[in-house]
Amino acid sequence: MIKKSVVVPILFILITLAGIKFFIPLDNPVHKEIKKEDVLSITSWSAKVNGQTEIKDPVLFDNIIKWFNNSFDIRENPEFAGTTPEAGITIILKSGKGISILEGARDFEVQRNDVRDKNISYFAKQKDIAEYIDNLCSGGNR
Repeated sequence: MIKKSVVVPILFILITLAGIKFFIPLDNPVHKEIKKEDVLSITSWSAKVNGQTEIKDPVLFDNIIKWFNNSFDIRENPEFAGTTPEAGITIILKSGKGISILEGARDFEVQRNDVRDKNISYFAKQKDIAEYIDNLCSGGNR
């Protein structure tokens, strides 16, 4: 029979490890910068124009990454609340993970699966992204 003096410390260690595994992801910030070399492709889309358009202009490609990295006023959206987007930007990473930047009622919404073990959503602000998405919504250049 295993002694109580061995079982109790082992249980304590197992419970502690389970707690760490549960709470560490909650402490990770939802907005994480991306590096150009980690990006496979960037596409934009709009309800006014069928299909997606790949961003091939290197200046716009770099700007979208820069704008995204400069987003601020990050607010988690755990319930994925918001409006149905009419336009957005999709960033596919070389890891196979993805980031969607979606038009929102006030700010834009970001949905991504590369920061935590599950899909997450948050609202953010950044003037250039907001203007670009507004232009997409009005059927402008992509």
